Amino acid sequence: MANKLDERLDHLRFDINAMIDFEKASGMSVVKLDLDKLSKDLSLHRALLWAMLRNLDPKEYPDASKITIEEAGRMITLRTLEPVAKKMVVAIMDGLPLPDQGAEAGKKKR
Repeated sequence: MANKLDERLDHLRFDINAMIDFEKASGMSVVKLDLDKLSKDLSLHRALLWAMLRNLDPKEYPDASKITIEEAGRMITLRTLEPVAKKMVVAIMDGLPLPDQGAEAGKKKR
């Protein structure tokens, strides 16, 4: 992979904006996001990478929001498919609440 792509992949985030962009592009709810299905459906793979790339920190990547889904797709080849997928999974996992956070949030509401 090119260094420029590597750098962006290391900063991927699956924040609420990326989730919404993914849902709009794929028609799939992130609540129903199945990583097994994602690995078998290249259009979902491309949509997820696009959503994450376009929501990179605008201070570091001022043009990130302008990336097209086709440009994101050109970043994925058979050679880069697995390493890109691993970086996206890391970003998804980093965005999930820790088990204790969910329990604490429930206690605060009471």
